Amino acid sequence: MIERIKQVIAPSMSQRDGLEQLRAALAQAIERTKATCAGMPAPFTERLNAIQDRIWAMRDAVLTIRLPIENFYNSLTEEQQ
Repeated sequence: MIERIKQVIAPSMSQRDGLEQLRAALAQAIERTKATCAGMPAPFTERLNAIQDRIWAMRDAVLTIRLPIENFYNSLTEEQQ
């Protein structure tokens, strides 16, 4: 996805830093989310807890990437947007 963005907008040097920060945040968010998706426990109550943990992991992933996305988007010119 990052490579596609890079091809489409041809970022400047300062924008590349923002794009790299976004890449790092996405990688971190993906790893955190994957860590909570290791398997589904059998008992019903444990499954509910696992689902809750996954929802929190997704929320944390969104919070992790929110600022880098905003910063990168704000660095784009009108034409790039």
